[in-house]
Amino acid sequence: MLIGNRLKNKVADIVNNYLEKCLDDPLYITKKITVMNDDEEDYEELTTISDYKNLRVDIKIQDGCNQFCSYCIIPYARGRISSRKPESVINEIKGLAEKGFKEVVLTGIHLSSYGLEDYSSREQAALRTDDGSMPLLKLIEQIAGIDGIERIRTGSVEPRIITEEFVKRLSECTKFMPHFHLSLQSGSDGVLKRMNRKYDTMAYEAACDLLREYYYKPSITTDIIVGFPGETEEEFCECNEFAKKIGFSAIHIFPYSVRKGTRAADMPGQLDNNVKGDRAKRLSETEEKLRLEYESSFDGEYRSVLVEEINEIEGVRYAVGHTEEYVKTMFVSENESPGSIVPVKMSRQRLNNTILSEC
Repeated sequence: MLIGNRLKNKVADIVNNYLEKCLDDPLYITKKITVMNDDEEDYEELTTISDYKNLRVDIKIQDGCNQFCSYCIIPYARGRISSRKPESVINEIKGLAEKGFKEVVLTGIHLSSYGLEDYSSREQAALRTDDGSMPLLKLIEQIAGIDGIERIRTGSVEPRIITEEFVKRLSECTKFMPHFHLSLQSGSDGVLKRMNRKYDTMAYEAACDLLREYYYKPSITTDIIVGFPGETEEEFCECNEFAKKIGFSAIHIFPYSVRKGTRAADMPGQLDNNVKGDRAKRLSETEEKLRLEYESSFDGEYRSVLVEEINEIEGVRYAVGHTEEYVKTMFVSENESPGSIVPVKMSRQRLNNTILSEC
């Protein structure tokens, strides 16, 4: 049985219907069944189910991708961009706020394309409408008006969406946290071109500079693929040095893996797994140094922490949570409970690989 990707919430009904037909006709079980969407552009409404102690919740608002990066199968597997209606998102978040959720994280396959499916291909490619508006920004501003929601974050966004107007308006939204996951994939312009990414390192760096112009020590995290077909040692070193230049607070590192059906799968210069592993290890060493430097930069400063859990270590009660920049920290607490937002003084000390703070 083959079921369309955007029919996940109907799988049980489809299977039950199939089983009922098998009872009526034993030969029906030999049939190959295909059930697809009538309209592949429709966004599949899926409500959130979360048991994260009524604190933080991921809200998927977008599906599909039109970018066709050479290594990625998503445009073929998930189809073109589609978005959840703003009123649906707002209504669900209002309900979650009433249940005690404090923080929402907006996610999607290509989040920067949110709300653009009904616009022209030119506007979709530019990640904004002809009048300059960005549906994702408008949605964030609407969410900020919901009582009970204290923090708003986004999943991965493209550096191309980081414009002066976007960052300026976002910085005026006090509930939006200074944590930006900007997809990079490579710090070498040659590799970026072969990947069919729509920006270069200069544009990426400009986006980071803009964020730092409007935010105090924003957390900038990213994804990087190492060992892409044809990646030379020189190109890898360019990538490693670019990561240092940007000063990421965290990097998700992926050795390139072949996806059948993509252009990259047939590119010359496929690298040995040992080479990919070595480069991933070397970039991981850079990542750890950058992350520790970023976290240590808050030594002695006060940050606001959303308490997410309480742990007892050697008889001492610790409250554990994340700062606005999504830096994990813990502090001795007698009465704080999950859901509290507490100002703490950061330090360089660590316990269980987590920064120790003072309440």
